[in-house]
This record gives sequence, C-alpha cells and structure tokens, in this order.
Amino acid sequence: MNELIFRYLYGLTGQSAFFGRVVVFSAAYFGWLLLALVIIVFARRSRDHPSAGRELFFIISAAAGAWLTAQVIKLVWPVARPFVKLADITPLITVSDQGSFPSGHATFFFALGIAAYSVDRRLGRWLIAAAAAVSLARVMSGVHWPSDILGGLVLALVAPYLILFFARLFNPGFGRRDS
Repeated sequence: MNELIFRYLYGLTGQSAFFGRVVVFSAAYFGWLLLALVIIVFARRSRDHPSAGRELFFIISAAAGAWLTAQVIKLVWPVARPFVKLADITPLITVSDQGSFPSGHATFFFALGIAAYSVDRRLGRWLIAAAAAVSLARVMSGVHWPSDILGGLVLALVAPYLILFFARLFNPGFGRRDS
C-alpha cells in the first residue's frame, strides 16, 4: 500500500512542468519560508506581548527537539528512500542518503505548527496545513514514502506536548492565549 500510494503521488508530478516546479519549491523551500514567517510574527508580536519571546522559544524548541529525535530514529532504524529502493524513480530534489523514516521535514514542520497551535490557534492551523503541503511534496518529489510522513506526524504530535507539559510545570499559564 505504501508503494502504491507513493507511485500514484510521484506520478502526478509528470503531468505538467509547472506543477513539477511547484512540487520542487514546496518540498525544498516552502518550509523555510514558514519558519521565517513564524519568527517575523512573533518578533512583531513581542512589541505588545512580553511573553512572545518565550512562546517563540517554545515553538522552535519543540520543532527542533522533534527533528533531533527523528534523526536519532533514522540512525537506529534506517529505511531506504524510494529512489534507492525503486530503480525507476528519479528524485526531483537532492537529499542526503540518510534514512527515510521518519521524514525530518514532516516532523519539524508539523511540530512547528502543533506547537504554534498551542499558543495561537489561527497561526497554528495555517502552519499545520502548510506542513501537510510540504510533506505531500516530499512524497511527490520522490524522496519519502507516505509512511515516512505519517511517522513524522506522530513524532510531531508528541514532542510539542511533552515540552508544553514541562513549560507549564514552571509557568502554569504558559501558552493560554487564544488568537
């Protein structure tokens, strides 16, 4: 099933050159624009909300912690990328030959969105949707299996709430503002 879904999504990129470029942009660059957006939003917010700096630190820490955990899992449990396992697949973007599972991009950007959601629901919803687009593009570009994305999402669901739990132990009202 994993390969079937992968082949379907990867096959869509050959439908048009423009769509292929959108997939490449989404898979390789869009996520970093999201990170810049988060930093800009919280930098502007810090003028009116003194807690914005702590919230930004929490969001970045949750995403980075989830990403680091994904890297450890990749070392312990290596899974070949689709273009390594399937001879007829040529990736649309360049990636490391490190393992495929879980997707570090999916883990980082979903954790970024989930952590942001805990302090700003509107921004968090947009970031989670954008993380889904980045993750889908990683499959469509031939560098991840659908299961890699699912694994990254599961990891991303856990990390921010663990960090939020500990943040609220020391600061009980942390992240309770709803925008």
